[in-house]
Amino acid sequence: MDTTAAQNTPDGYTLSESGQFQFNTNCKVRSTPDMSATGESTVKAGSYLNFDGREKNGNHFWFYYTDATGVTHYVPYANIDDGQYFGSFTNGSSDDPIQSSSTGGNTGSGDGGSVTGTGLGTLTGQDGANVANQTPDGTSLAIDGSFTFDIPMAAHTDSTAESSVVGPIDAGTTLNYNGKVKDDNYYWLRYEDVSTGNTLYAPYASIDPFQYYGTDSNPGDPVYASGTGTGSGSGTGTGGSSTGSSRTQGGTDTGTPTLSGQTPVSSLEGYEFPSNGIVHMDSGAATRTAPVFDDSHETGTTHKAGDNVHYVAKTNGNDRMWVKFTDGNYMPIGKLDTLSGHDKSSGTFNGTKFHEQVGYVHDQNYEQPWQDIWPYIQNTTNTDWDSLEDSNSIETETVDTNFTPSSDEQTQLEQFNEQVNNSADQHDDDVLIAYITDTHYDSYKTPATARVLHSMMLMSWYAKTYGVDLVVHGGDVNDGVKPKDLSKIDVNRAVDAIKLSQRPYIILQGNHDDNSGYARNITRNDTTQVLGNDDAWNIRGSQWLNRPTQNRNNAVFGTYDVPNSNLSIVVLDGFDQPDELEDNGKVDFYSFRHGYTHYDVDQLKWLPGALNNVPAGNKILVFDHISLNGVSGWKQEERSPFENNSITNPTGVNESNEIFRDLTNYQSNNRNILGTIVGHTHEDDQTVAGGIQFIRQTCALSDRVDGQGQRTIDGRDNNAWTILRISPSAGTVHQYRFGWSNTGTFLNNWSL
Repeated sequence: MDTTAAQNTPDGYTLSESGQFQFNTNCKVRSTPDMSATGESTVKAGSYLNFDGREKNGNHFWFYYTDATGVTHYVPYANIDDGQYFGSFTNGSSDDPIQSSSTGGNTGSGDGGSVTGTGLGTLTGQDGANVANQTPDGTSLAIDGSFTFDIPMAAHTDSTAESSVVGPIDAGTTLNYNGKVKDDNYYWLRYEDVSTGNTLYAPYASIDPFQYYGTDSNPGDPVYASGTGTGSGSGTGTGGSSTGSSRTQGGTDTGTPTLSGQTPVSSLEGYEFPSNGIVHMDSGAATRTAPVFDDSHETGTTHKAGDNVHYVAKTNGNDRMWVKFTDGNYMPIGKLDTLSGHDKSSGTFNGTKFHEQVGYVHDQNYEQPWQDIWPYIQNTTNTDWDSLEDSNSIETETVDTNFTPSSDEQTQLEQFNEQVNNSADQHDDDVLIAYITDTHYDSYKTPATARVLHSMMLMSWYAKTYGVDLVVHGGDVNDGVKPKDLSKIDVNRAVDAIKLSQRPYIILQGNHDDNSGYARNITRNDTTQVLGNDDAWNIRGSQWLNRPTQNRNNAVFGTYDVPNSNLSIVVLDGFDQPDELEDNGKVDFYSFRHGYTHYDVDQLKWLPGALNNVPAGNKILVFDHISLNGVSGWKQEERSPFENNSITNPTGVNESNEIFRDLTNYQSNNRNILGTIVGHTHEDDQTVAGGIQFIRQTCALSDRVDGQGQRTIDGRDNNAWTILRISPSAGTVHQYRFGWSNTGTFLNNWSL
């Protein structure tokens, strides 16, 4: 499209040529070619339209057609301001109603077409990203310079995301480059590897959403300053959508993801659980060189009644629980079938506190590892397992880019998509967000904790197939009640499931995500079993979340401006604790993220400025794992002390309440916050506090709290994830739930 000539064409200029067009964006049908006119109906993304002609009016090109009753209708098919088409021509001429063409610009055939002209490398930043779709993939800019990376990247053999990775590029690394390439929704540096002499490539920016990954000594990106490539009309937009104008919906396809490929350990029989603690001997027991009752393994050593004996691991054998000592020998401490009969009363022996009687010992730890592993967990909880479908085994599913739902599930998702795209709820500037929270994924705990991986994959399939702008996981990705090495496998698999969406994603920090349930309760505060932020960000981290540089705990808070929209996302981290857990030389319950809510001073300082720096005219949607101190009026009774904690930092500030005050103060002056979305309590709920709509979302897990006993393992009601439809211009949010919801507290829609 020649945008200059189009803008100079008078309104009402028509082109009487018929044809067919397939839309990739929901566009409203109107009785007149005017974006302010009330929509009559909606042409949905994927639909075809047979038109009679085209007309230029305002800042859009329009199709017009006459129905069987002789009434003429109009549908916008392109935005003149940014040259963005809302689909592609499938039949007939692709000419536009332009009176005359400009001179001296570029010409082209659209996506992948040839481009000639000038201006390559003269644009930088968002200005270049706005017109990058007019520059074909593979366009190279010969330019020398150096680039210093702020975040870790990888060196590739070619300028495509799927090319072979040959090595890491650490944050702080400076590369001397000899060229730049636009390819595969990225800008790439071309450089020579000093050790091998080979030409390698490294991405230095994403195009949509736009983000530089460091600092460039010679700015200038490999895109043309102007161009007319008509092609299919797909593109990145302008980075902001004015009230009433159509925006491309369906989000940015981030391409086929690279998955971790990790799989769970097939069996935990005989697995040695790293643990740390002391058992107090209530009676004597002999040690063995292996966890079996075989005379050949007897050591001749017996620990006597009254002894306190330190152990470093636990395992099972011959239907017994065994502890392992530093010398490599083992001692049985009780039967596995007595887990449900444990005495949780505390006792002190020889000055050491113990928490649980197990068989013929008192254990310093609160729980045994088998109390969080199927099938032993059946004996230790009150869950009605008979109400859960297929509850006799845990199903392990493969996360694969070829994942396809069953035919029944596809039918359900198609029906759900029709509900999401109810024309009565739609606006031209709508943003769609897929949201899931509290998955507590665990390959070994219950049938539900394993099956929730399938729920994440279903949501991602929907996001990829029908299109969303952003995928958000609200935290508590995994349950955090098993050894760190096993938890990391599960976290990788859960993130793989989210990556299947092929959409930008952000994963929040939850209180379970640091594996503290295991480190605290099963290993007597063993900090080596904590999944700290530095380690976790390498797995769960999002290139789309703009985190501030002043972030000493490497916490998960920041912002994201949804491309081509007037919506900004603000992400908070309610568990902003340091990974160094010792306080005055000790580690206790409150040292862990599972212990209490915390917003570090860096986050407290950042939030007011982040709110005030939101682009002018943008609305804000806030995400946090947990609600805030000061929010009242929930319909469900508070379950947890976390939200209303009174813990203060050394300066006397109640951190959670300080965050609440910052949000409400901003809202009182700007009225821009559409709502705050949280999880944590596993309950659907809603309240208004401080002029802000607060929404709690239920857990994705079918055997926890809200809906427990009503949801199955394999039915649709196993799921509980949400599509949010947000209109910044109208100030409205609509929620659509796939799966189970609490009909008494789930809020379908609200407005600012």
